[in-house]
Amino acid sequence: MADLPALKRWVAPARRVRGALIGVALIAAPACGTPSTPVATPPPATAPATRPPGPAAELNGRVGEYHSTRFDLALPLPDGVGWRVDDASSPWLAATHASSTTTLLVRTWRPNDRVHRALCETQARTWRKLPGGEGSVVIEQRRIDAPAGFDTVLTVGIVPPVPPSTAVEGFAVAFGGRAFRCFAYAAATHAEGPDAAPLVATRLAALVELSLAGVHLESELTPARPASPRPPAPRVEHPEPTRRF
Repeated sequence: MADLPALKRWVAPARRVRGALIGVALIAAPACGTPSTPVATPPPATAPATRPPGPAAELNGRVGEYHSTRFDLALPLPDGVGWRVDDASSPWLAATHASSTTTLLVRTWRPNDRVHRALCETQARTWRKLPGGEGSVVIEQRRIDAPAGFDTVLTVGIVPPVPPSTAVEGFAVAFGGRAFRCFAYAAATHAEGPDAAPLVATRLAALVELSLAGVHLESELTPARPASPRPPAPRVEHPEPTRRF
């Protein structure tokens, strides 16, 4: 069983969203990774055991912004140059951040009839398997004003590890609806080892705070604009379905 008092110490120095992610992720992690042999010598009382890890280096770089003309969407991405974005080969915008084993699926679409958020989620999940399905544990669920004007609900959670695996998988999904338009955002990441839970939690917090919260639709009344250069950025040759900042 997890040491709940010790786990809660991760939450104290963190902001509300980041603290919730770290706290609940840690509750699941020790269930499969804690050794049964007692520790011979306990750490000294002055040891900095309550200090949470710093931001994950993989998502700690400069925030970039990808502009999708196909979905009329501006998508901020923490550590923008580290993402590889495919906005052409499937009905979804698919982004991958290799160094943090993080994936992201985003799209908007126009149903035939007026919709609400729940219908948008149902339709998205019929098209593709997305995180947060059966067997997952919800950490937090709340409304978020992203994109502006949409009725969007964010769900953050984990997939409980199966012993003897110590891998921690986490996700942040959001579905929104507005009149005749739907929005879907699905991020997933995983890590292994003793720091897996706080690392996954920190990545998800970065995606929620720096990416999802800043998503916005471009004006539909003006011509679509190409992605502006964001240094440092490799050259992009066209046509190419996969793009990198």
